[in-house]
Amino acid sequence: LGAAPAMEVCTALTWLAVGVIFGMLDDEMSEQLREGVPKAWMQLTSSLGAKGRDWLLDALPVALAQTIYRLMVDAFAPNAGLLTKNWTKVLEKIGMIVQHELVGFQVTPQTLREFRRRFFQDKILERPYLSLFAARRAKMRQEQLEGHSSAHNGPLAFGSVDGQALEEQQMEHVLELRRRTAAAERRRGANAMPPLCAPELSADRHLDAEAKAEELYLRHLEAIDPEAAEAEREAALAARAEDDAESDGGEPSPTSVGAATPHDGGSPQKRSARARLLRKGTMVRADTEAEKKRREDKLEKQLTAPLPEAYLRRDVRTGC
Repeated sequence: LGAAPAMEVCTALTWLAVGVIFGMLDDEMSEQLREGVPKAWMQLTSSLGAKGRDWLLDALPVALAQTIYRLMVDAFAPNAGLLTKNWTKVLEKIGMIVQHELVGFQVTPQTLREFRRRFFQDKILERPYLSLFAARRAKMRQEQLEGHSSAHNGPLAFGSVDGQALEEQQMEHVLELRRRTAAAERRRGANAMPPLCAPELSADRHLDAEAKAEELYLRHLEAIDPEAAEAEREAALAARAEDDAESDGGEPSPTSVGAATPHDGGSPQKRSARARLLRKGTMVRADTEAEKKRREDKLEKQLTAPLPEAYLRRDVRTGC
């Protein structure tokens, strides 16, 4: 599959499969994508030796279908959950498209399943959506961490040059805690803690970078979709108000934010403003979740819908 003709075939079939499954392919574009497939497929099959040629001709369409599915899972990360949930139907549709475009006739789903059992290992048959390379790296890393933990089961040490850096999720938790602590100190008028290290080594420098990245993202989003950008800004403001409410010791709800607490040093006007932001943020999040659910339902319907009639006919095509 690393040969140039195989890559050309795989690229064209990937876009064909994406266009057909998601209903975004018109006749003109489909013909353009199909234009170079017969030539590239002929070059690929002509390069096969006589030994095992029939086996390879059967295996190549199955391998291409699996490759296309894995490309879709990786390329459409926000929709990876639906692609994973409906992997049986999606793989079946991709397999039918590939067989139709390369072999010239449509096979049954049962035949596709038999091909997959013939050529793939059980771990791919059971979880075709997983990246085996990523799984192997994660396993090696886990084994390394377990070995490191058992070998260094001594007292904790901080600031070591050779120490292990925090994972991304751990760093997010640290920054979130620092953000809430700083908000609580500002609300209570407490004196800030003295710096524990030089500014260039402090984790606080990431907060400024995060804020700038968020603002840059919102500016780009505003140019593309002003309504979505406004909803994002309102949700961010509501989240900050919620953090302030939790830092004050109250529950993060509109009713409790407006009530005075022993730790609340804000004025009634500020508490009322926070309550309004929380209510607005709750509505924004509800609308966002409803829109997300609507899009997921629409996408799942597309993933599980039957293929177009052209891919279900039993006639023989000789274009390839």
